[in-house]
Amino acid sequence: MASRILIADDHEMVRRGIRSLLESHRDVEVLEAGDGREAVEKTVDFQPDLVILDVSMPLLDGFSAAREIRKVAPGIPILILTFQKTDTLTAVARRIGVSGYLTKGEDSETLLRAIDTAICSGSSKNTDCTNSRFSPMDVSSQRCGSETLQNTPHSRLGALRRPLLRVLFLHSRIACIERCLQELEDEQSHVKSDVVLTSEQFAERLSSKYYDIVLAEYPTPQWQIKPALDLLHNRHIPLILVTDKMDRESVLDLIAKGAADCVKMDNIADLPVAIRRALKEKSLRGERSRVEKKLQHSEAHYRALVANLAYGICRCGLGGEFLDVNQAMATMLGYASREELLAMNLAGDILHDPSRRAQLLGELGEKVRVDPLEVDWKRQDGTSLKVRLSGREVSTDDGKRDGYEIIVEDVTKQRELEDQLRQQAARDPLTGLANYRYLAGVLESEIERSKRTGREFALLLFDLDGLKQINDRYGHMTGSEALCRLADVLATGCRNIDTAARFGGDEFAVVLPESGAESAHSVAQRLCYDFADDGRRPKLSVSVGIAIYPTDGEALDTLFTAADLELYAMKARVIVRPE
Repeated sequence: MASRILIADDHEMVRRGIRSLLESHRDVEVLEAGDGREAVEKTVDFQPDLVILDVSMPLLDGFSAAREIRKVAPGIPILILTFQKTDTLTAVARRIGVSGYLTKGEDSETLLRAIDTAICSGSSKNTDCTNSRFSPMDVSSQRCGSETLQNTPHSRLGALRRPLLRVLFLHSRIACIERCLQELEDEQSHVKSDVVLTSEQFAERLSSKYYDIVLAEYPTPQWQIKPALDLLHNRHIPLILVTDKMDRESVLDLIAKGAADCVKMDNIADLPVAIRRALKEKSLRGERSRVEKKLQHSEAHYRALVANLAYGICRCGLGGEFLDVNQAMATMLGYASREELLAMNLAGDILHDPSRRAQLLGELGEKVRVDPLEVDWKRQDGTSLKVRLSGREVSTDDGKRDGYEIIVEDVTKQRELEDQLRQQAARDPLTGLANYRYLAGVLESEIERSKRTGREFALLLFDLDGLKQINDRYGHMTGSEALCRLADVLATGCRNIDTAARFGGDEFAVVLPESGAESAHSVAQRLCYDFADDGRRPKLSVSVGIAIYPTDGEALDTLFTAADLELYAMKARVIVRPE
């Protein structure tokens, strides 16, 4: 069974390099942590066989993390990695009791030997071998740790290398559990097991501890298989069903639903083989998933560089200076040649800003949704364009960061279109004023602000007098022009903080923030006069109703009702004679 190794380093490239080395030379399951605190938490949650800690990390440095791990998991071996050894740091590492202390400049063979030895030495410190799932090469023939292994009796060393198997039983029959455990012990496995009886206990235990395999009684009324399979699928833990009797069709149906295997109690000797097969399939699925992700990344990168020439592609140095650009990027930014663009440094500000660089590289964490980075750049002629950037680090063969590759997409027209659509959604298409939806939002905001500040505001409702007569006499084109004339008066006669809107037919509204009854009547009178005396034909008039919040109402409907009553009272007194 694969060993579980936790790598904690705040540099992704270092983690990726060690992961690649381990996965290509050992049968391992690799976990990663980006800081010391996360390393401690994952050690508690997953109980790895080895923890590799960088000395310099945020939140908790490597030595502090090692101390915390020693408190919560004293038997787990720890390797410390640093750029440079000093006598002081070596003494600190010795006092903490870490298994090894290496520099990051060591060659791969030395690192692998240290990892093999650390895991075996960690096993030798635990009588129950809780960390001895590692199956390394013949460590006794290697330089690192040979004395320790030579001093260990052969029979005991063989026991220490017995793999640890973490089993969760979802089972109610003690006799069956004991038979399963006996079969696994006979197969030279060290087993740590827990037993639960109900679905609730099952879910709680899975959330608090890590298991390699789940063995479940089937059938039983105490739990349902579908929810259990869903929980295990998300955690990539195989489920083997243990049953007294089951026909072949039922077995195939359960396996199709996600169970790894079904073992009858009459054939319980087959259980170790079924477990090995399930864990091997899990390992192969994990490896296939990693390979597919790498392939997808490689294909996406190839398509960006070769197939999609509409995108700008650039390679930058660590300081953000352009090292190479494609012609599409030069054209996008209005440069006649790539050479002219190479003299510019458009990415330096981004790469020197840690948060923006992390967003560019998509390094904000697995649980955080990373939005693409969009910035404003200048073309050669000084005009602005909006670009969306995505990038990745470029490293040398020995894993050192060497620069960045960035894909640049011009999204200027897309953003302009989105702005137009947003405006159209909030604007009346005939008059250009705000529409009813926007007006309702403004009124709700004003009500909330008035509640906080205690200041009143005014709602003015306008209704064009005699629109039907205008349409009948002059035609609908003139009627539409009449509506636009009123809109022009309302738009030009309001303050910047006021909102003028058309919310239906010949009805208009104006919201006057922080205005009482006296100022509202003054504004309404001025707007009615300006409209009647706009110097255009036919001569028009408008009726108006005023409501003051909160005097005339504390809700939208009561405010509109109060303004409507005053408006139609005024309208009843108006005699319309379009000239």
